[in-house]
Amino acid sequence: MNRSNILYTIVTVLFTAILIFIYVVLVTENKNNRREIVSSIEMFNRKKNTIEMKRVEIQTLESEDRITSFAADSLNLIRSSEVFEKITISKTQLKQIELVLKEKYEY
Repeated sequence: MNRSNILYTIVTVLFTAILIFIYVVLVTENKNNRREIVSSIEMFNRKKNTIEMKRVEIQTLESEDRITSFAADSLNLIRSSEVFEKITISKTQLKQIELVLKEKYEY
């Protein structure tokens, strides 16, 4: 064999080995990134489900039936079946009340 043929073969083998090494590294990194993405999505879904469960719990605690029964049982309150009287005030009276409150609480 000629010396240039051996050198050409060695360079080709090294170049091919480098390309294969780069390919393996990139495939491995790609798999790792996919695993991280999948685990992040799963964690996101778990947190989202937890939030939804908390919302459902809040809605059950805020339900009118529950509050009404609690008020009737624990606090001995009763729900009025009559319509309450409506109080009407003029805009000037409303402004006067607002001014008095501002002076008193300075907000």
